[in-house]
Amino acid sequence: MAEVLEEPYFRMDFEQEVISFNEAERTVQFRMIPDPRRYEEATIKGEEFYLDKYLGFLIPKDEIKKSAASCVGLPVYALKRPSQSMVDYISERQEAVLHEVETGTHIAPKHAVRPHIPLPADTRNLAFISVDICNSTNSRTENRDGYDLALELFYKELGAVVAQFEGQIHKLTGDGFIAVIDHPSTNLQCDNAVDMALGILAILNKSVLPALKSKNLPIIKTRTGLDYGLALIKEFAIPASGFSQRDISSDALNRAVKIQEMAEPNQILLGRTLYERLHVQWLERCKQHNKFIAGLNNYRVYRLR
Repeated sequence: MAEVLEEPYFRMDFEQEVISFNEAERTVQFRMIPDPRRYEEATIKGEEFYLDKYLGFLIPKDEIKKSAASCVGLPVYALKRPSQSMVDYISERQEAVLHEVETGTHIAPKHAVRPHIPLPADTRNLAFISVDICNSTNSRTENRDGYDLALELFYKELGAVVAQFEGQIHKLTGDGFIAVIDHPSTNLQCDNAVDMALGILAILNKSVLPALKSKNLPIIKTRTGLDYGLALIKEFAIPASGFSQRDISSDALNRAVKIQEMAEPNQILLGRTLYERLHVQWLERCKQHNKFIAGLNNYRVYRLR
């Protein structure tokens, strides 16, 4: 049975039409209706609702009308996307990676990417992407030099994709990495995290792997986990030795890693918290996974198709 949504903040998807735009004042007016791909109209005991087909929430129509007035003056955020199509980017990187395995010379992407800027010590919401190389220990044992070269290409190319989607590498894990997206808009963070994960997989399979195969280098496959939530960024120190490191403490980060561990090779899984904040175009591509995260009260996980 669907339940009435009571939380004050949640995502809704709308079909939007621009009514007017004032360049001088940097203001815009929209006409918006709930996206029919996501919502069905329902009447219960004489009250009209929109039923969210993906989350099972009933949203009173009267509440949406009341909320419209509070939207006046709200900021509209944008998040940069790759300056070229992924098809063109993949083609460009195919040639660049082949050149690197042949000559040892790295060719940077033609278009500038987001420079790495360490996250400030703060508390904020982040989208997390955990990427792990499958069977890395055996691969390195069988061909240490070849695996190390493959790993170097892996970090360079997939790290560049992270920057293309306005994300940044938080940590290299030895056989993968953890990336984050930091932005004022929750919706854009979560949508871009999914887009980034797909871009990472595409570059790996269509640019990096052909180059590795051409030199009989170890083949790399990945498993990926995503989630979203509150994070504490702070300096962790060991006073006795003088060691210190800026790190992230976050349940969402821990979940993303656990979700990644559940994934099969070349599979992208995401947690319920991020799933609830996705645009309907991504919800249409998600299917509930048949496993939960152990020990987290049956925390739901979804597979991106």
